[in-house]
Amino acid sequence: MNKQCLLCQQDLTYHFDLKWFLTLQPLVDKYLCERCAANFIRLDNKLTCPGCGRLSEMGKLCSDCLRWQQVAPELLTNKALYSYQTEAMKGYLERYKFLGDYRLRYVFQKQWCDFIVKNYPPKQGWLYVPIPVDQESKSQRGFNQVIGLAELLPLTEVLEMKQTHGRVKQSKKNRRQRMKTKQPFNYSGSEEEILQKKVVLLDDVYTTGRTLYHARAVLKTHGAALVRSVTLSR
Repeated sequence: MNKQCLLCQQDLTYHFDLKWFLTLQPLVDKYLCERCAANFIRLDNKLTCPGCGRLSEMGKLCSDCLRWQQVAPELLTNKALYSYQTEAMKGYLERYKFLGDYRLRYVFQKQWCDFIVKNYPPKQGWLYVPIPVDQESKSQRGFNQVIGLAELLPLTEVLEMKQTHGRVKQSKKNRRQRMKTKQPFNYSGSEEEILQKKVVLLDDVYTTGRTLYHARAVLKTHGAALVRSVTLSR
């Protein structure tokens, strides 16, 4: 049983009520204290843009998705569990993704996997395809942050990064630079693996959508019938 919050190291409190004892439910580990959890904004119970999942007062398409409609045949209809626009989420991803604290995958792992399965059940034929990372990042960090977050799911790893020297990471680019990024992915699976299948792309952050739309283009070229996406944050 995890005893301390992974973000602030405060002791965690578990509540065992009568209902828990009577139903014999398994103990679910906690990784965030209530104080830290309150600093993150969940999006699954709020009005969001149907194209990318960002907060939207009216639940209408945001300006980013209106621009995507001009160049993409259809929107990804990305779903996101949390808002990226908080210091808590930015700090979490900095520690997990860039500083390489692999333990932090547990903070949102179960929540995110449950969210993915709820929206795109594997029993309905959905395949889960994680966005890959380049070899340099994987060597420095030691892991793919998306696979770490989604390791409770059956993953179909059919995308790989093209090996390009001197590649500038997306996190270092502004919006205009991101949108001009060339196709960074190759297809690495078999011809039958995604043919006429429904696919869900998985990533940690949706920023401009450029990465996910590139990934969708590769999958559609290799026969995917339908491609959607789910990100931890937007």
